[in-house]
Amino acid sequence: TNQLVPSPLPPLSSLGQLAPLQFQAVRFLSVLLIALALLPLFTALKCYAESDKKKAAGRNEYACLNSRAEYCLKIEIGLEYGRACDEMLLCPSIGETCIERNGGTMCCCKGDLCNNGPFGSNPSGSAIASPSRGDNPAATPTALLSLAALAAAIAAHY
Repeated sequence: TNQLVPSPLPPLSSLGQLAPLQFQAVRFLSVLLIALALLPLFTALKCYAESDKKKAAGRNEYACLNSRAEYCLKIEIGLEYGRACDEMLLCPSIGETCIERNGGTMCCCKGDLCNNGPFGSNPSGSAIASPSRGDNPAATPTALLSLAALAAAIAAHY
């Protein structure tokens, strides 16, 4: 009647072998978490970013911090010029084009480093949009009001 009852625990001699496996699993999970955390930096939209008083081509590459940013932009207000990521999400409302309002121009484009062209050029090659007689100039108030604010933000950031 002496029967051996199987134990749910592994024999003591095998416990030393579990520790390296657990260590490898923890190390693998740590590397995986770090890789997943860095993934947005590698997949983020890249735009040229600068604020200048010259019409020079873009020189400073910048990975957009706002993961929802889909556009790069160029702005020109008077003698001030800037390039940046559309982190304020102004471009989805106007698309991949340029708008001209109150002496300022804002051009939006999609794709990495697409905002490198000369100022005054439209990324899509079509004409720069300006309000026609029947258009309500307040139809794009975000773009209009934010153009000056964006220029100030770009100048302060870069």
